[in-house]
Amino acid sequence: SCLPAAGLMRPTEECGPALRGRRVGMKVALLLAVVAACIGERVVQAAPCRPGAVCPESAASAGASGGSAALLLNALRRVRQGKPAEEVDSRPNSGEDAARGQEGVPATALANLTCTDVFVIGTGDSLHGLSDSDVEYINSCRSLSINGYLIDWDKVGIKPTYHIIAGSTLRLRGASWLRSSLAQSAPLHTHWLADSAEYQFIQKESRDRFKGAIPVTVVKRYPLTPKGIRDHMKWANNFSEPLYTESSLFPALNAATVLWGRAIAIKLIGVDGSMSYFTEKSSESKNKISGVSHVLMPSIDRRADVLAEEHINVCNTNSKSFLVTCGFVPPCPLQRGDAGWAITGETVKTARAMYASGNCMNDTAKAILS
Repeated sequence: SCLPAAGLMRPTEECGPALRGRRVGMKVALLLAVVAACIGERVVQAAPCRPGAVCPESAASAGASGGSAALLLNALRRVRQGKPAEEVDSRPNSGEDAARGQEGVPATALANLTCTDVFVIGTGDSLHGLSDSDVEYINSCRSLSINGYLIDWDKVGIKPTYHIIAGSTLRLRGASWLRSSLAQSAPLHTHWLADSAEYQFIQKESRDRFKGAIPVTVVKRYPLTPKGIRDHMKWANNFSEPLYTESSLFPALNAATVLWGRAIAIKLIGVDGSMSYFTEKSSESKNKISGVSHVLMPSIDRRADVLAEEHINVCNTNSKSFLVTCGFVPPCPLQRGDAGWAITGETVKTARAMYASGNCMNDTAKAILS
């Protein structure tokens, strides 16, 4: 009698003609499963544990049976309406929801965000030039930091909502470096995005050392081998697909569009294209401020086409960044403002010519490139 109560039974004259077509088998299987779940629920409820007997957890079993019945009933209703048996999440922020839901991220960090800008945070020396007002504004927005930022985040004060690390971090930097970054990020509840080996390490550290305070989602990257595989990379639409893999910047940009959609405007901060980093002493940074990055600039030169082809709206808040002076990305104000132009095939072509000539950089950078 539980099936009629659920409103699933039809009069016989309606059921006969309806049981045709490709969904018949699915309907029958689901109906049998519902019946089995309902019977199981009744058996559990009708067979109380005798005093002194060793019994299973009847209440838990009943709850599980009831839950299974509800899921199956809902699935059968959806099939009868011509919909998929499993409901699909089509919300605009489903990428972020999926990442947060995977490890049960606390909602406190995202609940207080009031701005619509999205920031990708590098480790360039220009981070030292941010004002208190800039830092306060960035902390009211969604943000994603890269690689070594978190280990010294308190020197700047920006608290990223997400953080992505490069593949092979454990092999290249070691467990102690990663533990230090985790220790710094634990009070922030920053959500990590990490490759398989780093993901497993972070999960264990979070559980064993930080009482589960560090949420993490696994991401994928394109491998280096076989040769040529990265010549056919695609921009990922979700975290089950490998992120576009070139330097640390491109996976971060791809992750940002997965989390918040391709319509967002991504503002780069601390992405200078130089060899100076905010973690160094000021005297060390000044000596290397004009040195060009041997990784970032060649990668933007090779892969800038994808930003135009995928219509990725990205700009740089540091007008002196080599990415801006060479014309690969437009400049933009840090607070409340958009880029003056969009990245297109023509702008990329012009930027490559400027970069090849070295005229968009100072003499020290030219000497390094040559």
